[in-house]
Amino acid sequence: MPRAKLLLPLNNCKTSGPRELEYDQSANTNETYFFPIWPTLLFGIVACTAIKELPPVQAEPMEANLPTVATITELVNGDLACYVDLMDSQGNQYQGLYAAFEICEQVALIGQKVKLTYQPLSFNDCQSSEPCGKSKTELAIVQIEPWEN
Repeated sequence: MPRAKLLLPLNNCKTSGPRELEYDQSANTNETYFFPIWPTLLFGIVACTAIKELPPVQAEPMEANLPTVATITELVNGDLACYVDLMDSQGNQYQGLYAAFEICEQVALIGQKVKLTYQPLSFNDCQSSEPCGKSKTELAIVQIEPWEN
């Protein structure tokens, strides 16, 4: 007996047991097609499960290997945060590090070696300075002081 592969009109369907539906094509032919109901139930369960709210995605861990002493190469006062570019004593460059807005006011420290203090801060996670209701937490520079060996 062939198995139907398409969903059939419900007005000609009747249940013939707990696992199968029978499609009566008596208007066209004398053949009757059976198909198992388990694929329909399985796809229905999968669809319902997929619609449920997903758990929050784990954010990438905040980078903890940032320099505590470095030379400031640039301060950029952006819409959403102050961004700091640094170079450590080994010549490694760090670009676009998040910082509190007050850090960008210390332009006299550009080109100088400084001691850096980091702390997790919340920043808008929008495309512009307009509020969008989304935020993210980043490890940010909250204090810089001139470094004296």
